[in-house]
Amino acid sequence: MGLHELEQWCLKADDEATRSPWDELQHIRQAVMFLVSHQKTQKSLDEIAKEICPVLSIPQVYRIGTMFWDDKYGTQGLSPEVINQMRKLMTEDSANMTYPSFLLDVDSSIPFSVEDVSQSFHGGNISLSDVDPSPLLRQRSDFHFLFQTLPE
Repeated sequence: MGLHELEQWCLKADDEATRSPWDELQHIRQAVMFLVSHQKTQKSLDEIAKEICPVLSIPQVYRIGTMFWDDKYGTQGLSPEVINQMRKLMTEDSANMTYPSFLLDVDSSIPFSVEDVSQSFHGGNISLSDVDPSPLLRQRSDFHFLFQTLPE
């Protein structure tokens, strides 16, 4: 059953019991409306925030818009200008909040070598011999290599 069918059922039922669940789905309905709207990259932040998704917060729209990729047209969910505007608003808001409400972007461009990571743990003094494998791993022959001592 799609949202449209659910809406029609709620309207036909016309009682208080169906209005409350329909209202509870408002965030999901607006997120879906945003995702199915055409030419998202042409929309301004004002259009998105006031017309398409007035109930959703800027961080919620940001998250949906930056995770969305239109395979059919090969476009992002939002224009770079709108994304930058939202980042600016969220940064300003987070400065005034005790707990920031948006997730940080993943930056995979920062390289970490295996050596850097291993040395970050206790200065590189981790030994596999200090780790006791679980009984389940002990029972399986494919994990017997865990019991072999490594040359120092």
